[in-house]
Amino acid sequence: MRQKLRLAPLWWAGGWLLMGLIVLGSLQPPTLLPEMLPKDKIMHFGAYGLAAFWFSGMTERSRYPVVAITLLAVGALLELAQQAMGIGREADWLDIVANLLGIATALALAYAGLGSWMLRVERWLGLS
Repeated sequence: MRQKLRLAPLWWAGGWLLMGLIVLGSLQPPTLLPEMLPKDKIMHFGAYGLAAFWFSGMTERSRYPVVAITLLAVGALLELAQQAMGIGREADWLDIVANLLGIATALALAYAGLGSWMLRVERWLGLS
């Protein structure tokens, strides 16, 4: 069950935007990616960690495993898509490991008390 967020459409739009950026970044030919980006595994860790932390702010604690499984599935499917598209990128199981570590770190922080952060932001803004 989702939390009672007054700005839920805005929070969801942010989540979809974040996921869209992950998909776009994952399926770009390597020649279109800026060379100044951090190492690939750091990008995977950060992107999937940020996504997990974002969605932990929107969901109840009991749904965190669903967040983790969904993000892992998206990451694995994107790795397969990279391989299948023939754009000069290939699937790398270490990318999936980096995704998993980012997700696990973010959800550990959420379980430690930083989850439901969106409710706290809305309270701080005087919306609840």
